[in-house]
Amino acid sequence: METRHSEWWREAPGPTDRDGVCSSELIGSFDIWLSRRLSEAHRRGQNLAFFDTDLFRDPDGLWNGWAHIFFDPGCPPVLGDRWTVYEIFPAG
Repeated sequence: METRHSEWWREAPGPTDRDGVCSSELIGSFDIWLSRRLSEAHRRGQNLAFFDTDLFRDPDGLWNGWAHIFFDPGCPPVLGDRWTVYEIFPAG
């Protein structure tokens, strides 16, 4: 069965062998990565913002391709269109 990827996948920076990666493997890695960042944001009492970066395998063999920052409630940084923001703790 042929696997088709959208254009962003083919043009994204990162490893040249990514066409051999199963999409469920990449999604599973993102799930673990995001769960860890959200847990840390909750622990810190801060909000989370992230964006896509170059894909690489971390020392545990999981895919990683996301940069992130934490920021205090009510103090959102100026971010570009590429960022996804989780406002866990609204300004109040």
